Amino acid sequence: YDDPPSQALIAMRSKALVWWRNQGFSYGAPTMVLANALLQAAQNPESPVEDETKELLPVVLAGLFGPQMTCRSFMNKFLPAVGGYMGDDGEDVPLGEGLPFHDDPECCAASLDAFVCKWKDLVLAAEEERAARALQPSPSPNSNLADLVDDGHSCQDVIELLEGAKPLPQHVLEGVTHPGRYGIDEQMLQNWELANEKFQDDLDLLEKRSRDLGPYVHIKLDGGIEEIAHQVGPLSEGTWCLVNPDVAQVALRKQTYASTIQSEYDDDPAEFHLPKRPLRDASDSLALELAEWPEELDSSAVPSTFIRSYGSGGRRASRSACDKNGNGSALPTLPWSFGTDPRNTVVMDLERQHGIAPFHCLFARSRQQPHRAVVMALGDPMSDSYIVCPKYQPIQVRNGDRLVCHQWTFQVRTESGDDHRDHLSILTDEGECFKVPLDGCHVGAGSRSRKTDYQPSFPSTKFILTHRLKNMAAVHVVFRYMPSVNKWAVIDHSPEPLGALLALRPGVAYPLSEGLRLKLGPLILRVGQT
Repeated sequence: YDDPPSQALIAMRSKALVWWRNQGFSYGAPTMVLANALLQAAQNPESPVEDETKELLPVVLAGLFGPQMTCRSFMNKFLPAVGGYMGDDGEDVPLGEGLPFHDDPECCAASLDAFVCKWKDLVLAAEEERAARALQPSPSPNSNLADLVDDGHSCQDVIELLEGAKPLPQHVLEGVTHPGRYGIDEQMLQNWELANEKFQDDLDLLEKRSRDLGPYVHIKLDGGIEEIAHQVGPLSEGTWCLVNPDVAQVALRKQTYASTIQSEYDDDPAEFHLPKRPLRDASDSLALELAEWPEELDSSAVPSTFIRSYGSGGRRASRSACDKNGNGSALPTLPWSFGTDPRNTVVMDLERQHGIAPFHCLFARSRQQPHRAVVMALGDPMSDSYIVCPKYQPIQVRNGDRLVCHQWTFQVRTESGDDHRDHLSILTDEGECFKVPLDGCHVGAGSRSRKTDYQPSFPSTKFILTHRLKNMAAVHVVFRYMPSVNKWAVIDHSPEPLGALLALRPGVAYPLSEGLRLKLGPLILRVGQT
């Protein structure tokens, strides 16, 4: 807006931010929990919220903002969109001033009713269209020609029109004239905002054809050479990463099966194809288990139901959740929120001093690949959330990712070059920038690096660290370029269990793979499948 904001608007935004903090929200909040909190703030006996608003507000917020809403979206997208109507008393409620928390619950209730009435039809129609599109088979290359034939036009008609052999009909040249032909009304603007996800600010790192580099296997490098040899096994010359042995066995079985079946189609190879395994929804396949936790949290001095159930009890967070004895209740469909607040899907009843935020993180399905789950950080500056980089196995890194290696913090920067390939640079917390060649590099202490037994190969180029070398290995992490997909990957070579941690940035959805481990405060969660 060209006009400066009024004092009333500034005061209302300040109160809204205080209300956000008082709810226990920090970087972000689950939309379902936020919707219930808004309805709670609008409760009043004189002018209660309509039943339709109570039912549809969580659906509308999830359709507009996704499974979580960041504080930035709440202040700069949601609040300015609430209001803009005339109240029952005849006074106008300007846009951005529709939620006077604690001061006027009646106005809050009326504003939520107006907001839901404005967006409900578009959101519900978009959900129905998305569900119908998911059930439709993939379009064939000749689907457009089939539509033309159904309308009474043949392929020859189309060819003649494109070549100019047949003139266009007069009614097509004249076109349709109506007053709103080149105008944009409010409904068209709403449709455009919803279709282009203008209200969602969570960055989904997955693309439609992104490859899953998992499943991962947990390897301990802090043991003896016999234990490492048993976990890693013999490596061929030039091997730069490990492959999950289960994946290797499945690939061998598929290769054997393919060679057996293909022999039956030697006369007509076009008819040969392998059966595809159907992909399940992320809600049905995701399972989370508590892999590691401090011993002091499993004592009688810390009566934590979460530790007892998911730790020593062996329960997993999934749609078919149960413990070792078959007891427990299943979780709802994604999203799942984890934190100390009782409104979370999974309540982690630990003290604040343990580094778990009221709303710590959120697990949801990816918008690009519904069969894969993603994790988003919701916590505050006093809580931490990381992906533990698997040993000797690649995990993809993207522009802006932060890698924590003990006392060092590296930020990854990628930019497209003139050769149409992404080039990577490593920015340290001291401001130093190291440009990584396409052959890759390794980062570690000292100027010398020696390959040990049962260690995959690594590039010869080295980013040398000369100080803050406590627990830093000579070959700590390795960056590799994958030319087939134009992506970069990082491989952890450090012997420490938590030698390389990928920090979860707020508002970014990180894809999950089976076997991946997450560090939430002092706890380690393992991603599994049901």
